[in-house]
Amino acid sequence: MDLATDSKPLQARTGQVPRAGTIHPVFAFFACAAVLLPAHPSLQSVFLAYGIPAPFVSAAFSVSLLYFPVTRRILTRRNLGALLLFLVYISWLLARATLSPALGLPNFIASVRGTTALVPLALLCAAIASQNPQFATRTIFVFSLASITHFCVIAISGGTLSTPSELRSLSADPESQNYQSTSFYFGLAAVAMASIAFRARGPWAIFATLGALFITALMGVVGGRAALIALIASAMWIAATLSFRSLIRKAIFASLALTFVLFGAFLSDLLDFEEILNRIIVIDRLLALTEEGDSSQRIRLFGAALSMWLDSPRNFLFGGGIGAFPNFIGESNEGWYPHNFILESLAEGGLIAGVLILLIGLHLTREFAKLHSTHTAVEDVILGALAFYATIAYQFIGGLQTLWMPTFFVALFLFRSSQSKT
Repeated sequence: MDLATDSKPLQARTGQVPRAGTIHPVFAFFACAAVLLPAHPSLQSVFLAYGIPAPFVSAAFSVSLLYFPVTRRILTRRNLGALLLFLVYISWLLARATLSPALGLPNFIASVRGTTALVPLALLCAAIASQNPQFATRTIFVFSLASITHFCVIAISGGTLSTPSELRSLSADPESQNYQSTSFYFGLAAVAMASIAFRARGPWAIFATLGALFITALMGVVGGRAALIALIASAMWIAATLSFRSLIRKAIFASLALTFVLFGAFLSDLLDFEEILNRIIVIDRLLALTEEGDSSQRIRLFGAALSMWLDSPRNFLFGGGIGAFPNFIGESNEGWYPHNFILESLAEGGLIAGVLILLIGLHLTREFAKLHSTHTAVEDVILGALAFYATIAYQFIGGLQTLWMPTFFVALFLFRSSQSKT
């Protein structure tokens, strides 16, 4: 299913009236590409092979976007409040960086780079892409679909599923496995399809339901837990925007569709269920969380972040400073962070950072609540679901160093919601 080629039938089926974008689709594409292509799992090996720095790719797309803040108004009074919350939050973290005990260390540099350069870039790109939300939504879907197609081609050629017990990614470099980003990018299309499946009727609902189920299975094969948990949470949130009668109808339809596909494949001897369970390694990885030990160290890191925040009244109020978390847990190598940007903000930015995140979260929740209307445009539902998906996923992966990714999706939804009212 290609959202980019035939949106009118979908709008007619959902009873929603499309709104034209206020910028040319090319600039909406550039805005999304500047954020999503440098981290795209299918391109990371290409960048490595040809020595192309990811920041160069981002700059190539974003340089033309500087035209907009100078020549035209992309912010309104409605979305200026959301932007100010982000900017105050970033400014506070950077203010704490000046007194950080980790000043100059690798983790400090990575976190400062993320908050100083990448988060503002994500906000700019979100503000511009929000001017044409339909094309921005389609661009995100196409980027996700490209990673799914890449994975399927490798799988068909026998290069991905050879070892059932291994995590799988789109990286050709065995030293750099990107299964987390692979699963996350898969989930972008799954969230879009789930949104359409819940909101559309007729053939669109059928195609979207089957597509969402297929991509969910692929995410299980890849093995990334965070994105799969976020996808399930997003689907539950989308379902919560429906009336009870509509929800029951959609649940019955999805169950029948899944049963029909599995039963048909079983009768045709196309599926070996034992083999499938062996391939879907995320099941074993989820079960591992209930066992003794902490192989992923998530529990240890989450607990350490809370301990750092509560370590002293000064840390509680103001935080320990950007990049100080590895010092607190006795790790000096780059890459040690809580894998949860909220906990890292509390540990390194204190209660003040936590309050600012809470205000952004309340603003986001208020906009979520407005999507209950059956007349809400389908792209609004998709963008809201993507914001929810990215926020949940990045509670288990990344940290302040990768804060730009959830920031982009949250800001795109908030700016889009404000834009639709002007």
